[in-house]
Amino acid sequence: MTMPPDGGGAAGAAGRPAPMRHRLRFAKAENVLLAENKRHQFARYHAWSLYHHDAIYTFIPKNACTTLRFSVAVDNGFLDHGSDPAWLDNNNPTFSAAPGFLVTARYSFVVLRCPFQRLAAAFLDKMLAPNPTARRFLAVADPTIKIAAEADRRLDQLTFADTVALMEESPADQLDHHFRPQVAFSGV
Repeated sequence: MTMPPDGGGAAGAAGRPAPMRHRLRFAKAENVLLAENKRHQFARYHAWSLYHHDAIYTFIPKNACTTLRFSVAVDNGFLDHGSDPAWLDNNNPTFSAAPGFLVTARYSFVVLRCPFQRLAAAFLDKMLAPNPTARRFLAVADPTIKIAAEADRRLDQLTFADTVALMEESPADQLDHHFRPQVAFSGV
């Protein structure tokens, strides 16, 4: 982005620089009503508003996202520092940015992680014990798995190499967000 000579563009309200004009990367990904555009809605769901900072933080699972989501909830006035972080999982949509704010927020940022370290962290956290994330992963990767007990038996024998191979065979947009490529989150 090139900045005008004054460094901030035309002044907005209260002498602040004019809002940024972000491009929504996935808005045109499908020729459907924006509310039905899965790629855009996925990215928007993960783009959180920081109300007091005119900013958007895009969270990506396994990239310090629990810590940063907790910090956003505290900064936005919804939690105190000693609150239970489990509240976040039940309230993820609470801070998803509205379409207008996605375009006009002055700042936006995302925390990236080495994709190999992120994959290893997701495997260790989500695939070594029977849990809903692991079962969903297997259901996408192998549609012949129909019941949780069958998935659990398969998980007992699943290796890291098997997980990577299954990911390569599965459509990225159907993978659980712990395993999706980081680019899928960066719609702002």
